[in-house]
Amino acid sequence: MSRVALAVLLLLAADGAPGAQQKESSDLEAYLAGIRAAGISEVGRGQVSMVAGICCGATILDYRKDEASGQYWPSYMSATCPKPNADPPELEKWKKLRRSETDMLADKLKLYADADGSGFVTTAEASEFRDLVEFGYLVAQVNRDEGTSAALIARATGASPEDVARKTKTYDALARRIAEAGVTKLPEVTLTAD
Repeated sequence: MSRVALAVLLLLAADGAPGAQQKESSDLEAYLAGIRAAGISEVGRGQVSMVAGICCGATILDYRKDEASGQYWPSYMSATCPKPNADPPELEKWKKLRRSETDMLADKLKLYADADGSGFVTTAEASEFRDLVEFGYLVAQVNRDEGTSAALIARATGASPEDVARKTKTYDALARRIAEAGVTKLPEVTLTAD
């Protein structure tokens, strides 16, 4: 093979075959159109779906305390483990029902994850939404286990008392809006001054 022919083959391999760039561009455009139509990024959808799973009981969120630091760390467990010898068609029907419940709740919660009201939920917005909701679950657990002191909550979360107070206020407002809309009930939290 001549050096010129080899160079042409290497260039084609580097740039892709003729029409490959058009195909990639078309695939990318279709992908982005699907994301736009969904109104949420793919990772964002996963974050909001995780919150929906926790809220509807498909996922159990529990916090474990590290005695040395006093911080609480999240533990997730699926509550959708089927019976070991379940009938396969019945099992599939049950799984579809659980997915449907979670998906419907995620679609409703998506509106509350859209922090800027743009109509599109970014990955950052969805991650902040999940973080805030899980913060509420953590504070509620600390309230049950230890008390309502701002210092206790600060130690449990690893945040400053000022950040805890700010985040608690933001969480309360979110939980109230979601409950008033009849979407779902998030845990109530209490924070008292030391």
